[in-house]
Amino acid sequence: MEDAFRLYDVKGGRPCPPDELPFARALQGKTVETCDLEAVVGGLRIPLEIFAVPSHVEGQVTNVIMVFQDIRERQRAQTLAQLEAAKEAAEVANEAKSRFLANMSHELRTPLNAILGYPQLLLMDETCTLGERERGLLRHIEESGEYLLRLINQILDLSKIEAGHMTLNVTTCALNTLLGDIRTMLSPRARAKGLELTIVQAPGVPALVQTDSVKLQQVLINLLNNAIKFTPAGAVTL
Repeated sequence: MEDAFRLYDVKGGRPCPPDELPFARALQGKTVETCDLEAVVGGLRIPLEIFAVPSHVEGQVTNVIMVFQDIRERQRAQTLAQLEAAKEAAEVANEAKSRFLANMSHELRTPLNAILGYPQLLLMDETCTLGERERGLLRHIEESGEYLLRLINQILDLSKIEAGHMTLNVTTCALNTLLGDIRTMLSPRARAKGLELTIVQAPGVPALVQTDSVKLQQVLINLLNNAIKFTPAGAVTL
């Protein structure tokens, strides 16, 4: 039997010992049902479901009824079902993450808008007697708050990208103004590291461009932030 079918243990890959073969166990009076063996035919491993049932006459085992079933298709179907279940679980988890990011971003944005509003009100209030130093600090609070708001928006954008809902708002943008805002925002951080931040608009670049100004600003800010972070000394030039 072992030579005819060349049965191997699926888990260990070792030849099944003669006394552990379903046929041998059934001869001992045991009913055997197993999917732990595979046959090797012409170098091809075929997983099997094997039934071995002893037949008794006057209490003695006289013969064994055996059924061998090729379960390759069943295993493929089980694998596909597991992959589909894993895919669905990943999609559910991703949707939950996107909802969490959206809710978290909303909860952060609400108080942040209030934080941004107070410096703006103070700077606009002509009756407020503030020195230039205090006004500079308020502007720094405003700029930092706006930067934090952009980071929150990036989190939302990430969840939209993953959900396939990202859209671009393309408008006419004054490139020089956008670059100037970035320079104003990041210069304090560069100075704090002893770096010189330079943003140069190359000749021939149009003054007005069609782009999503918010997304472009996010990209450039991320690029310059990394440059400032990983530049130990000298200058950062865009």
